[in-house]
Amino acid sequence: MAYGVIRVESFQDSVEKPHIIFLIRIRLASCMLKSLKTFEPNRLKHVLPTHLPTINSPQQQLMSPQLKAIIDHYQFDKIPIEGTLYKSTYVSPNNVNESPAGTAIIGLYSHEPYSVSTFHRLKHDEVWHFYKGDPLVLHLLYPDGTYHKVTMGTDILNGQKIQFVVPANVWQAGELLPKGEFALYGCTMAPGFTGSCFEGGTKTELLQHYPMQKEIINRLSVEGHETKMPADYTQ
Repeated sequence: MAYGVIRVESFQDSVEKPHIIFLIRIRLASCMLKSLKTFEPNRLKHVLPTHLPTINSPQQQLMSPQLKAIIDHYQFDKIPIEGTLYKSTYVSPNNVNESPAGTAIIGLYSHEPYSVSTFHRLKHDEVWHFYKGDPLVLHLLYPDGTYHKVTMGTDILNGQKIQFVVPANVWQAGELLPKGEFALYGCTMAPGFTGSCFEGGTKTELLQHYPMQKEIINRLSVEGHETKMPADYTQ
């Protein structure tokens, strides 16, 4: 878009030659009208962010084209209570004790949009698989009172896991590392997932048994939310 610059040489000119001011006003009006005619609103979407980020806040970082493409591709849903973005990819047509013989999902952790797994435990083992992106962390609270942290990612020679089994009845929560953008992973279960095998972890209950993990529990508990899913809910 081009802009014209019109200058009055001196104050004396503006006093002695009032027709100059009149011509300037006409010229400016013409430029503004021309700009309005060539204005393209759709061009703004390539310039303006979708929201205003807070400085140094990873939770407010802008979504990258790669992350947006992944979200558009999978059209994620959100797991009730747990809060994770996920997509169901397999539910076995065969049943075992009123549960599907197996289930599989693809999950996404990210800061924007916000997606974590709040504390919960399952009645069956759950196998985690890391696929793509930045490392994620699993926070595990065992029945004997111990805490275990698992980092999943592709750097297997430095201790990251591309596959990990969370045992049944272990409280688990998960999140992306602070400097990461996203983590794409999968979870499989056999017998498969149903709402009846899920229990969310409240702050009050977890702090009684794991007081040393106060910071993590305060951040990732389901305090103030329901802890039970409908029994027939299947991912």
